[in-house]
Amino acid sequence: VYAWGTFRNKNGIFGFRPTIDIQSRPYQIPELSKVTSIAAGADHIVAFTHDRRIFTWGCGESGQLGRRILGRMEKERSLLPKQITFKPHRSLLVNPKTPTKKNDAGLTYQSQFVGVGCGGHQTWLIHETGTVFAIGLNNHGQLGVGDNEEVDVPTPFGVLMEAGDKEKDVDPNGFVSVAGSEHHAIALDREGRISHSEENDDGQLGTGSSESVNTPHCLPEPKNVIEVQQTEPSLWLSLATMTLKE
Repeated sequence: VYAWGTFRNKNGIFGFRPTIDIQSRPYQIPELSKVTSIAAGADHIVAFTHDRRIFTWGCGESGQLGRRILGRMEKERSLLPKQITFKPHRSLLVNPKTPTKKNDAGLTYQSQFVGVGCGGHQTWLIHETGTVFAIGLNNHGQLGVGDNEEVDVPTPFGVLMEAGDKEKDVDPNGFVSVAGSEHHAIALDREGRISHSEENDDGQLGTGSSESVNTPHCLPEPKNVIEVQQTEPSLWLSLATMTLKE
């Protein structure tokens, strides 16, 4: 992976590496190898590797890196890619499959992530069971975790979604991808439907109203969607490019 430029925080230029403020030429990131996909927010990056590891780096002021940043070690903890080692407990998973992994104590658990997504200051981790875990800025409920509090520990997207909850129209089988921007996000479920949770002052949710929501709700249209993509992280418009099945 090669990168260049700089990251910014609330005070201005934060830096590119702990000892580099602005990198003007392509720089090979030594901590990364076998990266298969990258997602970028306004000032942070998430990398997903061939062996299903997740690395984050950049500005972590809102918890979007998935780790606590100590003041005196802020640049070292933020500007170098570090792995998210979170392993979700089975009770947090939507539609969990039979566990296939064992830890040192012989206890089984699910630990495989299959993708990542970013918003402006948010990160979503996509688990193989269809569960999405969210971290980062949440002042408008854009993480979809049921409240408006910042999150720096991975928390299930659609925390109120239950297989037997008839009041929720989100597919209980889970999601395959998430795309986000500054203040809103959409997720694609396994049935090809789009769910949303976020600020809606300008109608960016496509619901026909301006009411904001902080838990995922399913849009009646479009259907049979096979892909959603992130656009500019700071856009206030609806952020997905959708490819429909024939």
